Amino acid sequence: MKYKQIMIAGLGALLVLSGCKGSSDDTKITDAKGIEAGDYDIQLPFESSDSRVNHRKTSGSMNDVYEIGAGLMSRSKDHFSPDSYLVQEGQVLTYSKTKNLLASQSEDNSNGLNPKKDEAFDTGNGMGKNPAIVTDIYELDFIKNKEIKGLSVALVLQDTFSEDAKTEAGVPYQKKTKMDSKKLRLYGEEAGRKLISYLRKQPQVGDDMPIYIALFLANSSDETLPGSYFADAYFTSRSKEFSDIDEEWVMFPSSRAEELDSATLAQFKNISKSIEDFLPEDVGFIGQGRFNDKKLDELRITVSIQAKDHVECVAVIQRLNALLNDLSNQDMVLKVDVQSNRETIAVLNRKEGTSKITVTMLI
Repeated sequence: MKYKQIMIAGLGALLVLSGCKGSSDDTKITDAKGIEAGDYDIQLPFESSDSRVNHRKTSGSMNDVYEIGAGLMSRSKDHFSPDSYLVQEGQVLTYSKTKNLLASQSEDNSNGLNPKKDEAFDTGNGMGKNPAIVTDIYELDFIKNKEIKGLSVALVLQDTFSEDAKTEAGVPYQKKTKMDSKKLRLYGEEAGRKLISYLRKQPQVGDDMPIYIALFLANSSDETLPGSYFADAYFTSRSKEFSDIDEEWVMFPSSRAEELDSATLAQFKNISKSIEDFLPEDVGFIGQGRFNDKKLDELRITVSIQAKDHVECVAVIQRLNALLNDLSNQDMVLKVDVQSNRETIAVLNRKEGTSKITVTMLI
């Protein structure tokens, strides 16, 4: 019966859309409304950025790809109000422009944001060659009256590099160097200002358009945690100082989680043990917490079970729904993905500032 109801609702939606298609211009959809209060509406018709094909291969893990976009959009709200602007994927930095910006500096490419090839580069932890420090650029455009009136840009950086090397015996290996955090910060700021100068020369931007820029440190593709933003600046002219962003992703459970929020960690462990005691088979219960200014503002939990039938799945979801009320911090977003045999069977969410948990059953 549930599936029939969903199908009927879906057909109803299609009929409504079909009816709108042939109606007058007054009923045309001109923007996609935000899902939640305070979200940006998306400018329509949707225009994808042709530079987006870079993101998966240059931003690191998919954790980073999602986090960069979501974080940039969220942080942009301090400068471009969702009540005043629509948002669209970046149209200023095309694929070819982005490719040149992400390349090394050279006589033929003065706009390159990475160090010159085959020149020794001081990482702060030794000299390296050909480090790709700036690996990606994300752009958001903010629209008023169908015109771009502001930009937000994320500059994605990495701090660990590999290069070909040989041992004293002549055996080749990959030498890894991690860049000093202060050196990385200074390099990111210089690259950010260089990018601002480049953007000011674009005909859609000019000298006066406000530009928000944020520096993001990506994790490598084998990391289980997303990267994080570490500095930003809002440019209304060519000169602006960068400010620190204190953002950090932490595994739950871990010693770092204990250090930052021992109360939530204790509650997390109690819920985990209750679920483990509830089922005869092994249970996976892992969390990822995002801290801003040392305060936990988002907790993502993945619960992995090996259910044998539908009733067992429902029982676990119901039990978990009750136990999550023990997480007393209501100043954080809570997202829980329940999986059985690696397939998501339910999603539980709690918004910031509320105690109500929303359960979406997928079975």
